[in-house]
Amino acid sequence: MHAGQKNPGFLYTMRSNELQTVEVEKDLGVMISSHLKCSQQCRYAYTEASRVMGMIRRTISYKETSLD
Repeated sequence: MHAGQKNPGFLYTMRSNELQTVEVEKDLGVMISSHLKCSQQCRYAYTEASRVMGMIRRTISYKETSLD
């Protein structure tokens, strides 16, 4: 990942293997983009929350209380 506007975007190697360049990386559960914006992290958090809410909605059934 090349972060920042003035980064020239060099190709980095490790043991003569070229490292892959990515636009977004996830570290410790946080999405970090090369533009240093949080929109992708917000989208990811929203998606995960929606999945959990959907699972809760499908697994919990409501029962009406009868007032005899």
